[in-house]
Amino acid sequence: MLEPIQARCPLCRSDAVVYSCTPTCCFNHVCAECRAVWQQGTELLPEAPPAGIVLPEGVDAAGESYTPCARCNDPVLQLSGTDTLYCPNCRVLLRLRCTAVQPFAAET
Repeated sequence: MLEPIQARCPLCRSDAVVYSCTPTCCFNHVCAECRAVWQQGTELLPEAPPAGIVLPEGVDAAGESYTPCARCNDPVLQLSGTDTLYCPNCRVLLRLRCTAVQPFAAET
């Protein structure tokens, strides 16, 4: 079963993630708890996806936590109960990659 990506802060692991703009604009994610910022991307996994993966109706791959496929740049989904991602377009398995992680720095 596929579901939208469950984004978590790479620093404090909170799932309280917000966006400073639309999720598909720049891939920037902001933690509502520790106020860290980061970008989400993906990297290909060598394993073949399990047979029978079907995109259920009503699941939006370009939802709240938009993350692009490392191969085709289309939005990806998460396999339920796992940390593995799946691209419905090119049918590959991926791993989430957080980059440009910056802890909150209070202005002085």
